[in-house]
Amino acid sequence: MNRTSQEFCAVILFALTVSGQFVPLCAAENERDPLELEILFWESRVGRDPADPMTPEKLGQAYLQKSRESGDLTYLTKAVASLEDSIKIKPKNPSAMNWLALAFIQQHRFKEALALAEKSVKLLPEDGFAYGLLGDANLELGDMDKAEAGYVRAMELAPEMFSLARWANLQFMRGDIPAALKFYKEACLDAKTHGRTPFNAAWCALQLGQTYFRIGKFDEAEAQYQIALNTLPGNYMPLDYLAELRGAQERYDESIALYEKALAIAHRPELCQALGDVLFIAQKSEQSAELHKQAVDLYLEAVNQGHALYYHHLAGFYCDSKKSPPDAVRWARRDLDLRKSVYAHDCLAWALYQNGDFKEARDEMKKALSAGTLDAHLFNHASLIYFRAGDVAGSRDALRKAAELNPQYNKFHAHRN
Repeated sequence: MNRTSQEFCAVILFALTVSGQFVPLCAAENERDPLELEILFWESRVGRDPADPMTPEKLGQAYLQKSRESGDLTYLTKAVASLEDSIKIKPKNPSAMNWLALAFIQQHRFKEALALAEKSVKLLPEDGFAYGLLGDANLELGDMDKAEAGYVRAMELAPEMFSLARWANLQFMRGDIPAALKFYKEACLDAKTHGRTPFNAAWCALQLGQTYFRIGKFDEAEAQYQIALNTLPGNYMPLDYLAELRGAQERYDESIALYEKALAIAHRPELCQALGDVLFIAQKSEQSAELHKQAVDLYLEAVNQGHALYYHHLAGFYCDSKKSPPDAVRWARRDLDLRKSVYAHDCLAWALYQNGDFKEARDEMKKALSAGTLDAHLFNHASLIYFRAGDVAGSRDALRKAAELNPQYNKFHAHRN
């Protein structure tokens, strides 16, 4: 089938699908992912009308969703370019601004995302989506009060899955784990009862499961991960989270198999790192070294292409997977330049500890803990850092809190955040 025929089929199939009808006019195209058809549809319209802002906006939205679902960051880059094209045509377009702000957040361009969301709110004050983005950007920039204000307004204007999930995450960051679980459950219920897309419903289940995982409730975490896997059997994300759980359960062969399956779907560096870590624990050092080499090569390739989200991962990699403390500190400082979040401060504290800078590590760790986040891994880091900085009492207290929060805090876990 030639390009013209493909475009024709994509246009017809996409138009019929979004109108609630479906007629298999082209068998080959009928088997394709609807999101790919949507992308092909909008791509076929680019450039037809230079004054049309809708086509690049819709194409940018589709690219953004494709990036989320596939894990392929090239679609994220395409999304930014397409949404910027839309805004060039129509500068005062709050919808395109919102989607571009979301893309910037995924690229860790938080200051730019905040500026766009602020402009969008001025143009469309009753848009809950924009207020949610304001909250996201402020949370990563370290201002929890402003994040809370944005999320409150988002909940008022759009009390649905994404607002509920954002509120749940804020409660976790503030140290209220029961509230976090409550609102994640409400978000999952909204996804189930209001017909959210399978990807969004699965994503919500993963967030609830990860919260259970963080407090050592592995059975509850597994139940949510299985829901996500059953919803999206061909997606890498449920496999990733389930592989992490199997590693924590010391079921290493199963963890390795799941990570390998996830990598076959999305060859992302953090998956290579996690698989390398499990292989190392399973005493398969040669295979571990190869996966770690792949991880660092992919991380560096990605950051050289402008994907700053991997600064944090590189710092963690050089702390825990392939120790190089000076490199860890360098990448952690770059991460902190972009955001002032709890986990950015923790990342730098841990890197400084690895580098032998114990007093500076202690000061940075205190910043990480100042928000009140109750995460056993934070307190585990704090215990080790405080001890080497000479604060024995603080070290004991932090270790006690880690054990109380999650008795299995020292089990295997993947590098996230």
